[in-house]
Order: sequence, then structure tokens, then C-alpha cells
Amino acid sequence: MQHYRMLTEQVKAAKQRYPEYETLQNRLLDLQAQRTSTQRDLTKLDHEQQQLANLRNQWPVYQQLQQLQATNMTTTLTTATRTRYQQLSQQRTELQHALASARQQLSQQPVDTQSQGLVGFYVQHQDQFDQLEAQLPTLQQTLGQYQTLTQQGSAAKADFQAQSNAHPELLGCLSPHKQAAIETLKATLAATANTRRQHPAPNSPSLDWRLIGGAIGIVAGLLLPLGGFKWILMLAGVALLGWFGMTRSQGKPVQATDHLSDQLVAAGLAPNLTASEALQQLELVAALQRAQAAVTTADQALATQAAKLWQLIQPYQFAAGWIPVDQDHLTTSVTRIAQFYDQVHQVMQQQTMSGPDFAFVQRQVQQLTQQVRNLTEQLQALATTNGLADVDALTQAVSDAEKQTANATSRQQLQQQLSSAELSALKQYTSLEALQAVLAERRQQRTQTAQQLTQLATDIATAQAQLQELTADGQYATLRQQQADLQTEITVMARQWLTRQLGANWIDTALQALTQQQLPTVLAAATTIFAQLTAQRYNKIDLDGDEMVVKTATTQFMVAELSTATKEQLYLALRLALINHLGQAAQLPLMIDDGLVNFDEQRKQAAWQVLAAVAQHHQVLYFTNETAALTQLKTATVQQLT
Repeated sequence: MQHYRMLTEQVKAAKQRYPEYETLQNRLLDLQAQRTSTQRDLTKLDHEQQQLANLRNQWPVYQQLQQLQATNMTTTLTTATRTRYQQLSQQRTELQHALASARQQLSQQPVDTQSQGLVGFYVQHQDQFDQLEAQLPTLQQTLGQYQTLTQQGSAAKADFQAQSNAHPELLGCLSPHKQAAIETLKATLAATANTRRQHPAPNSPSLDWRLIGGAIGIVAGLLLPLGGFKWILMLAGVALLGWFGMTRSQGKPVQATDHLSDQLVAAGLAPNLTASEALQQLELVAALQRAQAAVTTADQALATQAAKLWQLIQPYQFAAGWIPVDQDHLTTSVTRIAQFYDQVHQVMQQQTMSGPDFAFVQRQVQQLTQQVRNLTEQLQALATTNGLADVDALTQAVSDAEKQTANATSRQQLQQQLSSAELSALKQYTSLEALQAVLAERRQQRTQTAQQLTQLATDIATAQAQLQELTADGQYATLRQQQADLQTEITVMARQWLTRQLGANWIDTALQALTQQQLPTVLAAATTIFAQLTAQRYNKIDLDGDEMVVKTATTQFMVAELSTATKEQLYLALRLALINHLGQAAQLPLMIDDGLVNFDEQRKQAAWQVLAAVAQHHQVLYFTNETAALTQLKTATVQQLT
């Protein structure tokens, strides 16, 4: 009834707070919906981030695939061409080995001591010498051009030296720093010459009306008789002549001698030269410049020809011990090369005529050399047929074809490591940096979304706390239902109370009778079993008020003071005694699940004996994973549980 009265007050208070509760409930639902949406976004971002991380891990494979596709070489060589090349190449290699062996044999043929080293060296490098000997005419022609250019350069230098000796004072004008001043002086002298041609000399005869009028006035004044008009004419004539003389004096040109002197000094010439002398000096300077340019041009042509000649001589450096070549003595080097070939041919001819063995080996070398050349020509023809320049280009083309095959295999292996979806996704990124930038952006978005989710969780917890505080006394509808339920419950409980009270009185009476009549018998039976389980250590189980105690010969123990194993043995003794006592009225089964694990070996043996005795009258189910139990209950039925 008190609960009912309290619930009535709660219903009244909840009714007043219901609008606030409804608003808070709606806000909570909205926050929960936002949390669900944010969780979906977070899951999506996690999935995208994982995909991007996988793409980043697969980027090296994708990059290798892109590189292989970028370096995809298309070759027009057929399989037959490649096979033919391999055959010819192998045959040529074998012949080259045989040729090297024959040359070694040729170099070991008995010759005179003086020529032995020369012949051996020539034979060992005959291929190189043969190739270089074919270029000997070109080398000699290039040497002739070099010598011609040397003579031309010497003549140009002699001419320049002669002009320099004739006019040593003009060498300073050849400096590059003087060229601008010389050009300025040339322009000034040209401008002066043009001015003189356009304006006549000031002393050239010219007639002026003032001169004529003044002369007439003076002559007329002298011829007229004395009078005022006479003097007027004479004064007018004198005035006209004075005017004419003043004008001519003001128009007289002035020479800019100071300006010309400065330009002469700047150009490296004497400052007191006249314009005509300056022009003569400039012509001499121009002749010196032409001579100097001719020397420079000759030196450049000679240097170019020397480089070309050295390029032809340089391959002989491998034979420096027999043909000393020097870049500073090109003519001597070419002479030594020609002399070497003459000497070698002479020695080889002598040895061929002197001994049949040498001639035989030499013919063998020549035959092998010709065979190698034939195979080389076949390889060259094969290269030409396939549109290639030479054997090296054919070799490179075959190598490229093999690389193409290897690249195709590698591409196939790499493509197997990438799924079509991963390949399509990786193509969207131009570089690893772009992919990492997108991954970093997704991580940032995930962090922000996780923060939003955390904030929503906090807001939801706050709203739930407010809602819980608001509904601490219960929700309005729930309280109304509880009030109705409680009214029904009060009616039912009133009826049940009377029934239970009567039943409780009867049970108390029955328990008291059972305790007084049967408990001593059960405790006595349990004492016997307990003493058997503990090897007669404990010989009494008794009640001390409401507490059970066990006794030895001299000491009494509370149950809480016993060890775990002893407590389990006491509990087993009580159960077995109760079953034996109640078994007179009904057969009760006994189930034990590893109940002896804490017993020592002696007490465990005693327990097996007690259980064997009980099993004669009652069903005993013992669950265990100890294999020792199989040997203790020999007559027991064993069931293996899996």
C-alpha cells in the first residue's frame, strides 16, 4: 500500500514533466539517428582508407607494370630471323675460337729471333690490323691534307709577322677592347668627309648684293661733285661693305680638333694625326686584322684536321709497343704505322717461303678468317634484309626482341598480382604522391568523423542522463501502467498472503518435526562416512546451535576452519548419508562432476570405496577426465563423452 501511495505521487509528478520529457526524447532520437549515419560514414571511410592503403602497397607493382608498358619495344624480327641469327652467330663464334687457336699456333712457328715477337703479336691481332690496314689510304690522305694546312698556317703566320714587324705601333689596335673605338673613329672620319663634299670651302668666290651695292655707292660718291648726296652714297656703300664683312666673319667654320684627338687616342693611334693620316693608319690596321683572322682560321682548320687524323691513329694505341703513336707528332706516327705494315708483310712473306708448316698454318688462318668474314657478310645481309644498318644493329634488335619477350612475361606476372579493380583504381593517380595525398585526406576525414561520433556519443550520454534524471521516478505511461498493475497485484497478493501464511505455518511444523526426528540419524550416518573418508581423523559431526561443527578426539572445528578438500569430504559424507536415509522411500540418483580432484591419494581411495558401496543400491554418475577412475570402479560402465 505504501508503494501504491508512492507510485500515485510519482504519476502526478511525471504528468507535469511529460512535455519536457517528450522534447528530450525527440532530441535523443535525432542524436541517435545522427550517430547511426556518422557510424555508416566512418565505416565507409575505414573501407576507403583500407582500399587506399592497399593501393599504396600495390603501387610498386603498378609502377613496374607501367615502366614495362612504357618501354614496350616493337620489333619486326620474325622467329625465323632470330633463329637464323642465333645459328650464324654461334657458327661465327666457333670459327673465331678456331681462328684464335690457329693464330696462336702460327705465332708459335719457328721464325728468326728478331721477327718472332713481331709475327706473334701481328697474328694475335690480325683482325684488328686487317681492319685498320683497310683504312690506311684514308689515313695517308688525311695526313696529306694536314700537311697542306700546316704549310698554309705557316704562310699566314709569316705574313702576319711581316706586317707586325713593319708596323709594331699598330699591334695595340688589334685588342678586342679597341674595336669599338676604331669603329667610332671610322664613323667620325666618314662623316667629316661627307660634310666637306656638301659645303664648299670658305675662300671660294661668290657674289653678294651687299658687296656690289657698297662698291657702287663708294665709286659714285667719289665721282660726283661735292654735295650732301655724295656723302650719303659713300656712307651707304661703306655700311653695306661693313655688313657683308661682318656676316662672312661670323659664318667661318671651326674645326673640332680636340674631339678627333680623343678618338685617335681611344683607338690606339697618335693624337696629332690628320684625318687623311688617320684613314691611312686605319687601312693598315684593317690589313693586320685580316692577317690575324687568316692565322686564326688556319689554326682552327689545322686543329680540326689534327683531331680527325688523331682519330684515325688512336686505334693503334693497343700496339704501342710496336707502333709508338703520339698526338703531338702526328706525321711521325703515320710514318711508323706504314713502316710497321711494310715490315710485317715482308716478314710474313719470308716465313711463308722458308717453311711449309708456317705456310700451312697461315693458309688455315686465312681460310678461317675468310669463313668468319663470310659469316659476318651473311649476318650483314640478314641485317640489311630486315632494314637494319649493320650486324651490331641486328644484334641489338635480337636482344630487344628477347627483352620484349621477357618483359611480356614480367607484365603477365605483374598483372596477375593486380586485380582489374585495383588496376582501374591505380590509373586514377598520376604518382605515388597523389595517392598518398588522397590517403592523407581520407585519414583526416576519418579523424574528423571519429571526433564527430565521439561528440555525438557524449551528447547522447548527456541526453540520456538528463532523460534518466527526468524519469528517475519513472515514465508517465509506465507509471500509470505500474499503478494499474499494482492495484491488481495488491488484490492478488492479499489472496496469496493468506494461502501462503497457512502453508508456511504447516511447513514450519513439518520441518521442526523432521529436524527433531530424522536429522540426528542423518548426522550419525554422515559421521561414519566422514570418519571413513578422513581415515578416522574426524569422529563426530554435530550441531552447535545453528552452526555445524566437526570434532576430532581432542579438538572441535567450525566448517569455515576446514581445508577445501576436507570441506568437500564433509559435503560428500552428508549427501551420501541423506541419500541412504531417503533411499528407503525412493531410489535417488547421485551425480558427481570431478568431485575428488582436491583429495589426496589416501582419501581418494577411501572415497572410491564409499562410492562403490553406495553404487550397490543407488545409481552413481561420475563425470571425470581422470584416467585413474577407470581402474578404481572396475564394474562401472564407462561412456566416452566428446
